[in-house]
Amino acid sequence: MVRKKDPVWEYVEALDGRFICKFCERNFAGGVPRIKSHLSGITGRDIDICTKVPENIQAKAFLAVAGSSKKAKNKETTSIPKNMGMLLIYQEDFNNPLAIEYGKSYKIPSYSTIRTKLIPDSRKEVDEYVAVDKKSWALTGCTLMSDIWSDMKHRSVINIVAYSPGGAVMMNSFEVSKEKKTGMYLRDILVSVIDDIGAENIVQFITDNASNFESAGDMLMGRYPHLYKTRCATHGIQLLLKDIYVEIEWLQKVIDDAKLIIMFMYKHTILLSLMREHTNNRELKHPCTTRFASNFKMVESVINVEDELRMFVASSTWRGLDYTKQTMGKQVTKIIQDSEFWKQGNEARDIEPIDLDNLNELPDYFDHDQDEDDNVSDPTEPEDLSWLDAIEDGV
Repeated sequence: MVRKKDPVWEYVEALDGRFICKFCERNFAGGVPRIKSHLSGITGRDIDICTKVPENIQAKAFLAVAGSSKKAKNKETTSIPKNMGMLLIYQEDFNNPLAIEYGKSYKIPSYSTIRTKLIPDSRKEVDEYVAVDKKSWALTGCTLMSDIWSDMKHRSVINIVAYSPGGAVMMNSFEVSKEKKTGMYLRDILVSVIDDIGAENIVQFITDNASNFESAGDMLMGRYPHLYKTRCATHGIQLLLKDIYVEIEWLQKVIDDAKLIIMFMYKHTILLSLMREHTNNRELKHPCTTRFASNFKMVESVINVEDELRMFVASSTWRGLDYTKQTMGKQVTKIIQDSEFWKQGNEARDIEPIDLDNLNELPDYFDHDQDEDDNVSDPTEPEDLSWLDAIEDGV
């Protein structure tokens, strides 16, 4: 089988063991790897870079070199520039999202404009914002908040944010996947940030109900007597709503049934397209794992299209789909045709001890999943759940 000629040859004039670049007209020894290195703009690859290569061709060569570098078992000698992400936008299959908003005539900025103008300007703007915010701390003080979250690979990160009337500033981020997040460990992290800010500029530390954060907060107050320890109100309300879900059986069933409807509708592309036709492109809201209030907004989104969903499952189109004849499809059909589900769904929508719209917009600075055992209220304590009887009585 004849090996296909590398397309990079079209940018040079091939000689016997050498090549002449068509852009800078310089003569070099070598083949495809050195041509790509010459055109890529990546320094330190034993060949001078081309200073006249068009940006779209440079981006292609860069991606080719970067791709081969990844296969080199992460050698520390590989020189990958920090602007790799900017070059990616020049791939031929790039779909310009800004054209959707501003029209097809919108032209994305060049690599040079991004590197030399847009990013430096944005950096300057951010630096000015941070400087002004930090300067205000001497007058107003600031609040220290921590955010623990996990990515798709289950790596844990702790972010420390300083908030004041002037705005919020990200102070530091710690990768803590291999660490045991004890109270003392959290205290040491927070102390390092406090010392950087200046203890005299900090008014309070906001914490959740987890025992490790409670312990860290107590130790901080012992070290800095002027600090206040405040529990996160948003976090507390989220846990309160979760307790309501656990304690009220009919509400639990409504939320679970609504989740099943959404899961089924969004599982299949054809089914989702047909649902959007019937609901006039109104979307159903998906719940967020760490924001339990989102479950109530999810139920509301289903209730708002009750008539449309009822008509959809009663249509011949629905009955003709193979998906609806499967176990999950039959369950969803039964739920949507059940008048009791819609009645209780309307009651669930009316359970709003707080403004759920605003609650979902508030910053929630804690990852509830990681400290679930510490955060879930004890249902045997009457003081935590005393007002549930009023809800069950329909008040």
